This record gives sequence, structure tokens and C-alpha cells, in this order.
Amino acid sequence: MADDFAFRYLIWLIRWQHRGVIDTTDAPSPLEEDGLEEGSRLTFGSILARGLVAVLGIGSFGIWVYAYSGLAANDREYTDQLDVGDFAESAEPICFAAKSLMSDLPYSISAADAAERSDQILEADAVLNNMLTQLRAIDLTTQTERDQGMLAKWLDEYDIFVADRDRYAAKLLVEPEAVMTFTDIGTGRIERRLTWFADVNEMDSCITPTDVG
Repeated sequence: MADDFAFRYLIWLIRWQHRGVIDTTDAPSPLEEDGLEEGSRLTFGSILARGLVAVLGIGSFGIWVYAYSGLAANDREYTDQLDVGDFAESAEPICFAAKSLMSDLPYSISAADAAERSDQILEADAVLNNMLTQLRAIDLTTQTERDQGMLAKWLDEYDIFVADRDRYAAKLLVEPEAVMTFTDIGTGRIERRLTWFADVNEMDSCITPTDVG
């Protein structure tokens, strides 16, 4: 085969160039191994074909090394960036629809009293819960195992975020001056983590809402 010939010729050429160190007097050239005379003239087409095969062979080997060496992971700009963008592509319109619905709701800070503020928060949370249900229904089979793990964690933390909002809404009914706080997950403020993940994966509409001050 042409690629085999190119490889053998390269090895022979290296050995010939180092003939002062390595004894190559009895080493047949690739031409001789293929039954050709050293003076035989190869056609331009055969030379070109063998050269292309050699280049393609080396190129494909390099790609294989790149893919399995872990270097590909270094192409990610951020550690939280998904390997495959399919989920983000499906998630963005879902989040955009939820964001549009929430934009039609009055901000809770504009409520006349704590009870109205609580109702507004719960109404917005119903939209968020529906959004999360749809996000969990997205097929993840095209995502890598690493992606699936990160997405599961992100969605679980989003559940915590919404639950904290619900808890705050309930607390307002008994403590009108209550201040919104979020669960400490030990790795930074949860709303910032959720928004960061959405940002780096181009899911702009999936950032956490800021309707609750």
C-alpha cells in the first residue's frame, strides 16, 4: 500500500542518512522491496498520491493523539463550559419563554404590602419551576458524561434557588420585614453560580431572575 511504502521509505531514508552510525549496506531500499529498480522512474501521479497518503496518515495520527491526550480539554475557555452545545441550544428558548412570562409580572418590590409581595414571588416561582421541568426533559444523550454531571448539579442547585424563594415568600406572611437569603452551598453565592454557568454556556435567558431584592 502507498502509505506503507511512504513509511518504509522514511525509515530507510533516516537509516541512510545515519549510515555512518548504522550499518545500512545490506538494507534494501523501499523500491527494491517493491520489486523496482533504483533507477526506475515513478510517475508524477504516483509520487503525489504517495505523498498525500503520507501527509494524511501523519495528520490523522496527530488528531488521534490530540483527542486522547487531554489537550482538547484545554480548548475550553472555562472549566464550567460544556463540551457539547446541544443542551444550551435547546435550553435557551425555554428560558427565554420563562423570562418573557416573568417580565409581564410586577416586581415584588413594587407590592403594596408583604402579602402581595409573597403572592408575586410565588407566581414567578411557578414559572421557574415549569422552566426547570422542561429543562430536565431535554435529551442529554449527545452530551458527554462530564456535561451530564455538571448539568444535573446546575439543575439541582436551581431547585434550591427556587425553594429559597418559596421559603422567603412564606416567611413574609409572618415577618413582613424579612430579608431574602439563599442557602449556603459552600462554593459561593448560589444565584451567582447559577448565572455564571448560564453565561459561560451562552444560555443568557437562563440566568437567575433579579425580581426579588
